[in-house]
Amino acid sequence: MTVETQHTPAEPGEARGAPAAPTASPSLGQAIGADVRFCRELCGGSTYQALASYGLYPTVVYRFGRAAGRVRPGLLRWLLLVPYHLLRVLTELAIGISIARTADIGVPIMFHHHGGVFIAAGARLGRRCQVYQGVTIGESGGRLAGRPVLGDDVIVGAGAKILGRVHIGTGAKIGANAVVLSDVPDGALAVGIPATNRVPHQADADDNNRAR
Repeated sequence: MTVETQHTPAEPGEARGAPAAPTASPSLGQAIGADVRFCRELCGGSTYQALASYGLYPTVVYRFGRAAGRVRPGLLRWLLLVPYHLLRVLTELAIGISIARTADIGVPIMFHHHGGVFIAAGARLGRRCQVYQGVTIGESGGRLAGRPVLGDDVIVGAGAKILGRVHIGTGAKIGANAVVLSDVPDGALAVGIPATNRVPHQADADDNNRAR
């Protein structure tokens, strides 16, 4: 089975930072292997720490469900999706990380801690993203109707909320407890409620001004 991602080129008017289209869809084993290696890298090279990471197991269940969903409708698909849904419920109850099967998550991904993480159906996360505890990446209504798109190498701090049709640029960082309701440029830091963006050169200038 392959883990097919839905990364597509940005439509006209779509903000920067959308995940790039992959050259090929990795198999289920390749995707999980990449997740484990990324987890090990962030755990200081320790395989034990990587395998002991709570966030790895909901990721594996998500990858399995994503692959099962690509199987042609029929008995085999049903036989795969039934255990997937059981495993998803168990991991949500035990670990507190809920990832919709129809979310589009790049390879690899890292969920650093357990508890209070929700990734909505249709949300898109790029490659090498890192998500901490208490994070919601979900849909909204009104003028923000839609679901978030995160670029590659995005870090989402503990307790952050990214809501609605917003685009988070490549390499951006979302501060702890920030509520993001608007686009975040590449490499920027979003902090506050609602979040405001600090681009690198602006942050350096602010720090220099405070030091005077």
